[in-house]
Amino acid sequence: MMNQPVFGALTGSIVLALAGIAPQTAAAAGCQVQTCLSSATLLNTANVVGSGAVGSGIFTFTDQGRLLGSLQIQPSVPLELAGGTIVQAASPTLGLTLNRQLGSRELNFSSRRATGYANRSVGLSFGDVSLQFSSGQSDNHYASTPSLFTGVAPNLFHGNIEQRYQYNSFGAAMSTGANFDLLAVSGKIASDNVDDRSVQAFGFAGDNLSVLWFQAARDRQTTLNGLAVNTLLGDWLLGYEELHSTTDIRYQRFSSVFTGSTYGVFGLALERVQNPLYTDATEQRVMLTFSRSFGGQQPVFSVKRRRVTKRAERSRRNRNLAIVALAAIPVAALASGGGGTAAADTSQRFSTQDQVAFSVINTINPTSVAENREYGGMVYRNSDGSFGATGPIRGELANVDPGGPSSVPGDTQATASWHTHGGNDPHFLNEEFSSADLSYSKFFSIDGYLGTPFGKFLLYDVNSNVVTQLGTVATQ
Repeated sequence: MMNQPVFGALTGSIVLALAGIAPQTAAAAGCQVQTCLSSATLLNTANVVGSGAVGSGIFTFTDQGRLLGSLQIQPSVPLELAGGTIVQAASPTLGLTLNRQLGSRELNFSSRRATGYANRSVGLSFGDVSLQFSSGQSDNHYASTPSLFTGVAPNLFHGNIEQRYQYNSFGAAMSTGANFDLLAVSGKIASDNVDDRSVQAFGFAGDNLSVLWFQAARDRQTTLNGLAVNTLLGDWLLGYEELHSTTDIRYQRFSSVFTGSTYGVFGLALERVQNPLYTDATEQRVMLTFSRSFGGQQPVFSVKRRRVTKRAERSRRNRNLAIVALAAIPVAALASGGGGTAAADTSQRFSTQDQVAFSVINTINPTSVAENREYGGMVYRNSDGSFGATGPIRGELANVDPGGPSSVPGDTQATASWHTHGGNDPHFLNEEFSSADLSYSKFFSIDGYLGTPFGKFLLYDVNSNVVTQLGTVATQ
């Protein structure tokens, strides 16, 4: 960029959303109709493949009255993020479960498939122990299976969310004499051009209490710690979920669900999200939920109960292992994704292109004026729709190379360049775009932003070929 020669302060905000979710819209909020309890409790008997959502087809296989397995076909269900943005629609899903008794042992198999998503698991139960191996892949970090942490938006931890990953996990559950089950799951996650990731989860399910703790790592560097605690008090299910990354990103959720009404299940959830990388760094939400089962059985807390059969205990342990794995794997992939190496993702994100250009130019322009030296960089769009910027790149008296579209992070798209014009040097036309600046934007078909010595914040819109002053930036 050659020296020839935005307005308004950006502030963080607190958003309070109140959403009443009726049965017909419950699926869009990440919890299927009649199974909203899955987002309020860690371990429940609701089948993680679904439990009779409207339009679903469920077929069972029996042998002399004994259930051997089931086949489920689930219709397309949109997935909604915080704030009401629908980022994807889960395609029609096919689920299959099979169980086989082998003497004192039981072998089980399950499979779930949708466009861009697949999961397979094989389990073996014997005595008080259940083992389970799972594998699968997903086209993005947000799993299409409702489970724990359903309120976590894919773009919470980083801007690049559209990233295919594959995973394998192994879990073990054991009944104890103290009337609770111990659970442990370990998984590996792999993606192209990303360091290997891993997750370990540990927990227990007791009479009226379940606890899950897990830790995610990338290239053996811890990226995230998670905790989920749920308890059953009479007709009330109380839950607390928390995710806390090593970059001070935090997700917290407290939920309370009342199941004692004959009219349906009522829930209240309070959520708080903090991410210093976003300009709207803190968000708080209050969500009211209601669900009603028509002809189906309401899900209940899946804990170890007294006076249950060995077969029921095995089924419970297998379910709990599946829930833990399906909750931990997507969140670990989500929190430790992005491109490149395990270096922390520290690029700040903004809602619009103008905001990020203003922020970076407003920050560096005083230095540029004092040094009489140009600075520059690129503006890019993340796959979640937010914007970030590269730089500042230190240039010379009358030029700087912003880096070009190829310099932006992977899985992002360059949308503009930005630069400053140094000090008030009488040898140059500092207060306007140079012809070289405009040619640069036209060559790459991207917009251009400029900060001047007297504080003008200018935009060159390459499509309209118009220069506009958006506001002013700092000069000292």
